[in-house]
Amino acid sequence: MCYVNGKKVDFDTTVELTSGSRVIFGKSHVFRFLNPDQARKMNTKTEPTGGMFLYPKKKCINGFYII
Repeated sequence: MCYVNGKKVDFDTTVELTSGSRVIFGKSHVFRFLNPDQARKMNTKTEPTGGMFLYPKKKCINGFYII
């Protein structure tokens, strides 16, 4: 058994993981997929006027972000 974000995935199916996706193998092996580059892009927001602003920087340690 394999699930991605609560949906069962067949062995012959390809699923594109995004940062934060939850992957479950079997009944008790739960993992969270983290892609630091993708997470960085998600944390950068664009204002409606086209200007950019960034949230406070977070420290990344082994793929985990510390606020």
